[in-house]
Amino acid sequence: MTMIHHSPSTGVSVALIATRIMDGVMTPIRAMRAWQAETETVNDLSRLSTRELADLGLIRGDLQPVAKAMTRRAAR
Repeated sequence: MTMIHHSPSTGVSVALIATRIMDGVMTPIRAMRAWQAETETVNDLSRLSTRELADLGLIRGDLQPVAKAMTRRAAR
């Protein structure tokens, strides 16, 4: 059984405080991982020939926005 302790002076639970601290730590980590995934996707797509990109309906100028959209979709 998990016990939740409340601060008598503020009424804020220790679990809530711990959750907020972890969110503060994890948010930059998630952002860094998303950036790494986006960069890797751009690099992978950049290795394709112009013809291969055209077969996918892409041009080189599309790579960054496509990678960003793919990364956001994968994070859901």
